[in-house]
Amino acid sequence: MGLLPSDGDGQGVVLIVVCAIFEAFAIVAVILRLWSVRLKKRSLSANDYLILFALLVSTAIVAIIITAVVAGGLGQHTAQLITQPQALVVFGKTFVAIQPFWVAAITSVKLSILTLYIDLFRSDRFRKVCFAAMAICGLFFMYDILVAFLICHPVGYNWDKTIPGGHCGNEVAAYIAAHTINFIIDASLAILPLPILWKLQMPIKRKVEVSILFGLGILICVISLLRIALWKHLKGTDLTYSVSILYLFTALEPLLGIVLASLPMMRPIGDKMATSSVFSWAKSKLRSPDGSGVESNYPNDQSSNPNVVPRNTKARNFHRLRDDSLLFSKGGGDGEEHLMENMSVNAEHVSQGKSCDTDLNPGVINITQDYDVHSTPGHYKKEEDLSHFEHNI
Repeated sequence: MGLLPSDGDGQGVVLIVVCAIFEAFAIVAVILRLWSVRLKKRSLSANDYLILFALLVSTAIVAIIITAVVAGGLGQHTAQLITQPQALVVFGKTFVAIQPFWVAAITSVKLSILTLYIDLFRSDRFRKVCFAAMAICGLFFMYDILVAFLICHPVGYNWDKTIPGGHCGNEVAAYIAAHTINFIIDASLAILPLPILWKLQMPIKRKVEVSILFGLGILICVISLLRIALWKHLKGTDLTYSVSILYLFTALEPLLGIVLASLPMMRPIGDKMATSSVFSWAKSKLRSPDGSGVESNYPNDQSSNPNVVPRNTKARNFHRLRDDSLLFSKGGGDGEEHLMENMSVNAEHVSQGKSCDTDLNPGVINITQDYDVHSTPGHYKKEEDLSHFEHNI
């Protein structure tokens, strides 16, 4: 198994502990998400409700896994359960029940991400792509539900192989098909917003940060690939032991998806922390050379160097310029020296579009400035798109 202890009896404990840890992560992520919504002073939107539903269903998955461990012998070798036939029945029922809960949870996460994309980006073409992706997610949900309940006939044959005339279809092929489709959808959602994101007029650093947040969905793709690679664990006569890791991934995938889908929404919390007094105090401690929180007035703390000008030196003799003139002065105590007097810009000529080459006054420096105004198609729309994006994330 690799990821789980070799002792069959210990696998169940590991499953419960790991699921509980990731359940806690998901709950904290949702709480922080709701806090961010409050800081933004906006009401809950569709993507928030979908994440809440995904958390509820994921919690049900964890409960099913705990039931499978405690009452169904999950994590133990089937040979150890020969004397407990009722445990094998419980295990078989959880094996069927967990499938619709899993697909409901991951579909809710996917729909939450897509509705967030629709809220963030105003492009009609991009939104149509998102709606198409939502339809695909809906079809995938229906496919997996049908497979879960129709792969074996009757349904009870999943956990009671003694039913006369019962039979199952190709469970391995259905499993691989479902998780291959799931992988393709997850990978598509991770890269879907990147082209339109990089068209927004925002700093490169900010684009990289948001791209990384959206691209974290690739981690979910890794889980999908691992589930495909472990298809052999569905075969054999020791299912209660061999499928333990598949049960683990069944819980981790939606729980991790909830955490990753909530990360882009937590920027208001980061902004609040950055402006908090505790953060400011810590920042001043890190900046001060002696850790006292008092920043030196001199670069590199060269207080003994007479040639270093203190950074906090008070500005002297600066004058606010009038709209039509420039004054250059040099402070020198009582002997203030005006380097240039009455240096003026002929604002009247500029505003009227006249040339300043004529009517020059002798003895006066005349400064002219020409303005070229260009209007780029779509410029204001891009600015509106950026403003809309920043407002909703």
